[in-house]
Formats: sequence, structure tokens, C-alpha cells
Amino acid sequence: MGFLRRRFADKGWEREDNQIFIFGFSRGSYAARRLAGLITQCGIPVKAGDLDIAWQLYLKQDMQSTQALKDSGRLFDVSIEMLGVWDTVKTTTDSDFHDNLLPESVIKGYHAMAIDEKRLFFPVLQWQADPRIIQTWFSGVHSDVGGGYDACGLSDCALVWMIDHAYKHGMRVKASAVKKLKKDACDTLHDSYDGIWKAFGIKVRSIADSAVIDVSTQERVEKVADYNPDNLPTEPKYKT
Repeated sequence: MGFLRRRFADKGWEREDNQIFIFGFSRGSYAARRLAGLITQCGIPVKAGDLDIAWQLYLKQDMQSTQALKDSGRLFDVSIEMLGVWDTVKTTTDSDFHDNLLPESVIKGYHAMAIDEKRLFFPVLQWQADPRIIQTWFSGVHSDVGGGYDACGLSDCALVWMIDHAYKHGMRVKASAVKKLKKDACDTLHDSYDGIWKAFGIKVRSIADSAVIDVSTQERVEKVADYNPDNLPTEPKYKT
């Protein structure tokens, strides 16, 4: 939030070309969604000293005090062009998560989710249905979708998907960097259910019949002989 406040202060608060893009993976997705909720309720504090005040108002959902600060000019309302997240999981220290709805200030939300993640303590936190939201399932476990493995063909599938959407929303993209990505629907699918995680049990993720499945999963099902997840819908709705 402090970075956004400085950027708006430097560029001018009411410039038409101001755009906010927020991204996150895993618990970083959770943080990104909370940040979007904070911005929706409180906007951007004009003064750095009001950052903590805005955060406390958001945690308490104190709408009356928030509006009073907006009326006084201490908080500046903004919109968020895009909120892009990969496989959102909840932080273990936060029991009050009220951002399963896409915040009103977000123009469009995108969520890439892992079909094959089955660790009990890694349930994906989906948004509730909203026409502004695109939630898509990808082959792989948690970090196969969000990134982190050396063999990253699967995560590059989800990354390119997110970049394509961001570009359509006006985000400047370095073409040479995108060309270096090597998306591969048939690359290594890792096993996250190993080591200490085996002590906690499993929970296969439920995928609704109406859910959108990325076409990279269709390619993997067709080309990788032993890949046919039990949780895929009987008639998957594949889409780019």
C-alpha cells in the first residue's frame, strides 16, 4: 500500500493512465486479495501516516469512519484494473477472511487453480461466482501452477495465461521475456504429498461440472498415458 501511495503521489492522483495490477501466489494470493479488499474499502491514503489507520478500519470493517476520512480528503478512491492470483491458500494465522467475493473496485479478477494438489491443509480458496471473474483449473500441484520447480513447463502454462490477460488490460509486457517462457503441458507433474505432509492426510479438490479447465490440461490428458485425474468433470469444459 505504501508503494501505491508513493506512486500516485509522484505521478498525480487523478491521471487517467493510472492503473493498478495486483498479483500473488499461494499465501501471497491471499495477501493480494486482502490488499484489494483494503483498497476497495479505504482507497489509497493521501498521507503515509494514515496507512495504519486504513488497515485498522479495514480489519474492523468500520465503514462509517472510513467514509468520514474519505469525506475529509484523507483517502482517495481508486479502481484496480486486474487482480491475478495463482492457487490461493489461506494463511494459518488469519481466521477471519472476508474477501471470497471479488472486491467492488476490481475491474477483473483471474484465478489459476491446481487440479492435482491434494494436501489437506492446502484447500484452494475460490471466489464466489461473479461475471467479472475468470477462474481456470490447470494440471499440476500447487507449485506446478504457481511456480517454484526447476521443471516449470506446467507453471509457465499458467503464467502465460495470466500474462495474456494482463496484456489485454493494458499492462506493459516485455516480449523478449515472455518468449523465454517454455510452457509444456506434458512436463513433470510433481508430488507435493511427500515428507511430513503424509502425516496430515489428503483431500482431493472438488471441481464443479461447470468449471473452466485450461486447454493445456486437455493436451496432457491426450498425450500423457497415465494422466486422467479422478476429479475432472465427466465432460470437461476446456478453454484457453
